[in-house]
Amino acid sequence: MVTTGSDRRRYGVIETRFHARGQVVMYVLSIGGQTWAQIEWSASRRAWCIQDASGRCLAHCDAIHGQNVDAQTAITLAKRMIVDGRMPTPEEAEAQLRERLAAEDAASPAGADAIEPIEQQRLDELRIDEIAAQLEAVEQQRLEDYWIEVARSRRVDKRRRA
Repeated sequence: MVTTGSDRRRYGVIETRFHARGQVVMYVLSIGGQTWAQIEWSASRRAWCIQDASGRCLAHCDAIHGQNVDAQTAITLAKRMIVDGRMPTPEEAEAQLRERLAAEDAASPAGADAIEPIEQQRLDELRIDEIAAQLEAVEQQRLEDYWIEVARSRRVDKRRRA
């Protein structure tokens, strides 16, 4: 899906965070602490896959907006896609996920009861990713504040000695 790209958040600072959990290796791109894209290594494809904020499973090719073997190139491409509007906003990605799940639900003989737990789990994972990104940002800010305070106190000590 190509979006209009008129969302002003697209022009904010895009933060890149590296995550490795077990054999899952990924970069998360966020703006203002909100996940916009994920770049995840696919061992089976031997490629970095660029995903929207819904983080759809790599087995579903329609969720992959681009591929590149080099991680830095994939990150650059994902950032470009965010800015130029090819990457859906987090809200659009969530809406698209809901639409796909609803379509799967309509086609499924099991009905809504079978798909609802999957949808809720995916949304919970999205919220957990956002909370983790916010916690990382707070931790980073505290660390920066600490080092600023250390630098100030060292300057004050130097002045007192002089």
